Parts: sequence; C-alpha cells; structure tokens
Amino acid sequence: MAVVPRERYMNAGYDYARMRAVAPASDSPTDVIEFVRELNDIECLVDVCARCHPRMTSPISTFVVYGVLDPMLHEFRYNVTPIVATDEIFELLLATLHDTPNKRDVEHYTCALIPVVQRAFAVLTLDDLTRPFELLEAIAMQPSEISDMIRDEELFRSVARAASRRSYKPYAFRIMESAKVYDDPRLVDDLIRSTLWTLSSAWVDVDDSTTQRAIEFVETCMAHTPNARDTYVGLTIGLWRTGWNPRFGLLLVQQLDTPSVEFVVGLEKRNKLCQLIRTCHDAEHSDLSWRAVRAHLRRHWPERVAEVLDQPVSAPSTTEHCCPITHAPMTAPVVASDGHTYERDALLRHLVRNGNRSPMTRSSLSYHLYPNRALMTSQ
Repeated sequence: MAVVPRERYMNAGYDYARMRAVAPASDSPTDVIEFVRELNDIECLVDVCARCHPRMTSPISTFVVYGVLDPMLHEFRYNVTPIVATDEIFELLLATLHDTPNKRDVEHYTCALIPVVQRAFAVLTLDDLTRPFELLEAIAMQPSEISDMIRDEELFRSVARAASRRSYKPYAFRIMESAKVYDDPRLVDDLIRSTLWTLSSAWVDVDDSTTQRAIEFVETCMAHTPNARDTYVGLTIGLWRTGWNPRFGLLLVQQLDTPSVEFVVGLEKRNKLCQLIRTCHDAEHSDLSWRAVRAHLRRHWPERVAEVLDQPVSAPSTTEHCCPITHAPMTAPVVASDGHTYERDALLRHLVRNGNRSPMTRSSLSYHLYPNRALMTSQ
C-alpha cells in the first residue's frame, strides 16, 4: 500500500483549511479542523481515501480537493499506477466530480486530474484502462466550461488507440458524444480512421450494438464537419466488401452530397460504382437513406445510371454549348478548377482514365465540380 507523504501535503492541507475553508462564512469550521487532525494520524493512502469518501460535503469537500487530492495527484502525476490501480482511490476521484458542491473546486480539481488521466493512458496496459475511461467519461459529462479542459489532441489520440479494443469502444463514443468534439478534426481523426477501418473488415457484425454506435459516430462527425467527407474518401470506399451493407446508406449519402466527385471517381476506378447503382435500386435497400443515394446518382450521373440499368437516357441537352471532351451539347455542364466547362459524365470518365489532369490545360485538376448555372439558364 502507498504511504501518505504527510509532510508533503497534510500540513499544507491543514493550512489551507485554516485560512480558507475555516472562514467565518463556513458552515462548520470545527469539523474541518477535526477532520484534518484525524487524517494526520493515518499513514495508508487507501485508508485516507476511504475516510474521505463519505465526507464530500461543504466545507469538508473543499479541504479534500485542495488539501488532500490536489497534492496527492501532483505526487502521482508521474507515477500514476498506485492511484489508477486502487479501486478505493478511484472511487474518491469519481465521487469528487459528482459530489463536490463548489463549481470552482471542481474546476481546480479537474485541472489537476487531467494530467493523471493522460499519464494513465500512456503507461498502463490495455487491460488496466477501464478506470481511466470511467474517469474521463465523468469529466466529459461535466458542464462545457469544465469538459472543454479535456480537448487535448494527444489525450484523444490515446483514447483512439485504446478503443482498438472492442470493450473500450463504447467508452470512447460516449466520451466524444458527452464532450461534443465532433466538429474538431484534431480530436476525432484517429478514432474515425480506426472506426472506418474496423467497419470495412470482413468479420465485423454490423447488427451488433457497438458497431451500430460506431456507424452513428462516423455519421455524426461527417455531418458536423463536411470537410471530413473529402478526408475519409478512401476509407469510405473500403466499406464495400462483397456488396454494400444496408446500414451504410447514410454514410454514402454524405459522400455523394458534396461538390467533390472523388468518391464517385474512386468507386469507378475500382469497378464499384455499378454495384452501388444496382444496390440502391434493390428492394432490400429501400429506406430513406438509400432512396437519397439513388436520387443523388440519378441527378448527377444519369448517363452512367442508364448504362448500368440498361435504360434509355431521357435527359435532353440543356445548352447549345459543346463539351470539349465529347464535342456534343451538354446535359449537365459543370465548371472545373481549370476554369473550363465540361459535361459532368464525360469529365468523370476522363478523371477515371487519366487521373486528375485537366483535359484542356494538363494542369492538376481538383475533384470539386460546380454546375454552370449561367449556361443552364441561358436557354
């Protein structure tokens, strides 16, 4: 058992209780003094925690935060194992967050606690991280002015690494949800990447509750950060294995509902676009998200859809201007980053066959295409 370094913090705690917690406005200053003296006679750290646990009421709680826990956390900041591995101590750490009545005390305590949690993720094995996850989740559930303290890139990178173990994934998703960090790519990047990689694995059970939570997590992140759709195009394409699972409908809608055509180009290069077109027309994939997938494909790629389904192309030309690729009047004119206007479907085929090089200037071409509304309304 760890021994309390009384001379390091018990005396300091006594001074604090005498100067602050025992102010005239305090409810019962004598209780604090008696509690300090009682703790001074205890040498075992676990016994100190066990004694503090039932006393988390003001003004005792203020003394526990500043006089006991703060120096204790400072002591074990670089040697975190005794704190994390002891259930009694962890119970006190969690009880402090929930039971301390003074908001300022909670903020001070959280500042001291976060480095210990970070250290725990750094030095403990995957088998020992349940308690740090519980503590981090408790911090994330605090009001935003407190939970924002955990917005640390290295900490969330550690969370993502630990979430590679299936049993920790629910913790990671709840922490992200409670802390509302969906819109910060620095914090969610590693977890999104590992989650999409897991979802693309052949052995994943998409009907499992943890997997469903993972899908919802990625959907929420992409909804809050549209730029993420471009970042994770390759991983989203990898969700296709031997077919498109019905659960991935909304993720595909998010990838199609963007000016970028990189997702469609990537599918076509891998001969998967035709599979997606057929899938979204199957009766099995008939919910709202898959109907939206079908609508996006029919609106933006009518010729490709008609070709795959062996249907006639019914879209008339909307402009007399000719596409520089096909030399025919355009149905869906789009402006590319080289400043030229092309038929959308013709430019898709060019990007698939020749890469992102402009057919007119040979310069690098962005995957973002925008409808040329001036030509479409000039008729």
